[in-house]
Amino acid sequence: MEMKKILILLFLSVNLMIVAQTERPISPVDWDYIRTEVEHNPQRVKTLVERMALLRMDSTMTSQDRILAFFGQSYISCGEEMNVCRDMKDSLRCRKMEVVSELADSILKVNPLSLDALIGKLSYYSDLANNHPDRSWSVEEDVKKTLLRTELILNTIAMTGDGSKIHPFAVTCVADEYNFIRYYLKISNIKGQAFLGDTDRISLGESNEFYKEKNVYFDITRCLELEQKGFSRK
Repeated sequence: MEMKKILILLFLSVNLMIVAQTERPISPVDWDYIRTEVEHNPQRVKTLVERMALLRMDSTMTSQDRILAFFGQSYISCGEEMNVCRDMKDSLRCRKMEVVSELADSILKVNPLSLDALIGKLSYYSDLANNHPDRSWSVEEDVKKTLLRTELILNTIAMTGDGSKIHPFAVTCVADEYNFIRYYLKISNIKGQAFLGDTDRISLGESNEFYKEKNVYFDITRCLELEQKGFSRK
């Protein structure tokens, strides 16, 4: 299968998951439970992270397992990868795609569930497909695996809410919000952002068949914790 077709699968499969989201219950993140599990059962959390990062679909993982893995990993890595994420984005803006790929790999070694890094890798693969088709064939399996992990993470975030003020989607960093809006909700027009305590409200400039509301809300509990932790280091 050509890489361009593989990349399109991300949009097709995630759209199908959006439809499925309306048919299953919301599972809000219990932050106290996540912290307790990381503190008292760290190996359990690490094992779940490894299972979620496997290069195949693990049908034995429950919704709560995936939520514990994704959000628990944030407490394991403690945001150590964030500075490298900023460097990766700078390289992406400058179209230094080989550097983007290298930095994304280094981030994934620290946090294998980093949505930012996975999308960085997909950007690199897309660049290969468009500008270096002679090289792109050699990474087709890596593309499929990266897409699978990205889909699992987006779908896990989607499990935590419905985007309303009462049931916001939970994220681990601000970048998760924008990645989720763009790659899951398929909305690119953002009008503004407002912090409301431990919730972030993003005002949307458009809607579609998958998300019709004017605003989408995110639970930024973990974002604020990491921000405070960063300030305490200075």
